Amino acid sequence: MKKFRYLIFLFLMIGFISSCEEAVNPVPTIESMSPASKIPNMPSFYLTIKGTDFTRSSNIVFNGVFKDTTYVKNTELKTMITAEDLNNNAGFSASYLSANGTISIPVYVSNPKPGGGKSEIVYFIVRNKFTFSEHKPVAELQKDTYSPFLLCDSNNRIYMTFYFDSEDFYEICYTSTETGGESFSTKTIMNQLSKLNSDVGSPGLAIDANERLCLLWNYRRATEDTDNWHMWGLYSTEGVISFNTPLNVYQTVELINTYKMNIFGTGNLFCAWTVINEEEVGVVFFRRSTDFGENWTDIKQLNNRSCGDSNLGFEMDNTGNMFIVWNAVNKNTGREGLYYTTTSDFGDNFTTPSPILVGDSANDVLKFQKSTLGPDGRIYITWWERNMTDPEIFKLKIAKFDSTWSGYDISTIAEFDGLFTNQLPNVGLDIDDNGNLYVVTHDQNKILHFYKSTGEIDKFSEAADAQDWDMAGSFDFILDNYGSMVLIYTKEVEYEILNEDTGETEKKKIIEPFYVQTNE
Repeated sequence: MKKFRYLIFLFLMIGFISSCEEAVNPVPTIESMSPASKIPNMPSFYLTIKGTDFTRSSNIVFNGVFKDTTYVKNTELKTMITAEDLNNNAGFSASYLSANGTISIPVYVSNPKPGGGKSEIVYFIVRNKFTFSEHKPVAELQKDTYSPFLLCDSNNRIYMTFYFDSEDFYEICYTSTETGGESFSTKTIMNQLSKLNSDVGSPGLAIDANERLCLLWNYRRATEDTDNWHMWGLYSTEGVISFNTPLNVYQTVELINTYKMNIFGTGNLFCAWTVINEEEVGVVFFRRSTDFGENWTDIKQLNNRSCGDSNLGFEMDNTGNMFIVWNAVNKNTGREGLYYTTTSDFGDNFTTPSPILVGDSANDVLKFQKSTLGPDGRIYITWWERNMTDPEIFKLKIAKFDSTWSGYDISTIAEFDGLFTNQLPNVGLDIDDNGNLYVVTHDQNKILHFYKSTGEIDKFSEAADAQDWDMAGSFDFILDNYGSMVLIYTKEVEYEILNEDTGETEKKKIIEPFYVQTNE
């Protein structure tokens, strides 16, 4: 009996010792990595690796560095990759650099002992230029579409405004995505305007602190008794799907040329615009509303009547300081110039307009294009410039203001030879959270050119290869919350449309919007 008890005890001890032995970790495998590439100096992002046999003690190893790794499940891991991780000075081996300038960074998953080991190596590509995704129609609208304008909210939802030129009406519309540009919803018609003796301008868009939208556009309506330009606004009452009655922001017999809008907090609207009369003498105006556009302050005139063919930029920081810049022509000398003013009290008082640059002669060209506010509070503006000492060269210029908006530096982004005999192309400008600047424009053949800089305005380089997308009209682009570029452009599309009078199918070319994203 004693011997039998001893054997039972021995078996129990062996079982206990076996149960105390450490589990042997498996060798992990990698099936996919997302994203698989980026360009340098992008905002931080999560790298997701999917595969098999991951454990809570698994590590993603990026360029030889064991990264802080989040275990999602045994088939998925995540880690944060920063701009420093992708910087060319981050200790990359020379063997990682390819002939075309891209860098291949080794990535693998490591499981600790006992057992464990390394997965196979996959390579994360640091590209020196953007590449682009598949081009997608915003929708098969089958109407001529003009003046697309983009905006991104804090949830990475992309909004686009535009107007249709249909048979009898102009239609002011907007559409949006659920997430950064992947799929646009059905268009929503915000206002329908008769084409009889009328014109319409490009709609703009702003968003407030509660993610409520405000739409702004101008419209000319001529009757037997009057011929007035109106600037209208729409403010959403509940989220982005319900809008109130259109607001008449301003009315005049003169041409409302350009207009910009900003929102501070919720319900505080600020509008700036230029008006040009028949003698092409113009003025810059400003007014504000603190009750969602129901009531407006008296109109302020910001300059003398001395500008013609004026364009306008309007930026506001998170404390309510405002910066307004415009194109001006001195009616006495004919010299073009760029001027700006600022206010630090929500528009009660503006500084005396100051020149940024004035042409040397009446034949010089200075055409303001776009402004943007950087994450550090600095203002950037772009313009086209031509000096008659070299009349065949058009230069795309940029100015970077200091944090007080009083001093600035000027540099050249790019030069184009012998183009733009009729109209200068529009310029897109945006800046990401890391201070990287992106500029897009096109040449006389509608070929798009992309430029980037890490914030130093004298160090622009090509952000992507030039692209010929058969563009038929204008474009706009925006950087989403992850630093990816979403670009809208218009091109001609041929449809077969039924003629209701004849019953026959006819071919018709229609200008429609398409969107494309950078591959990240």
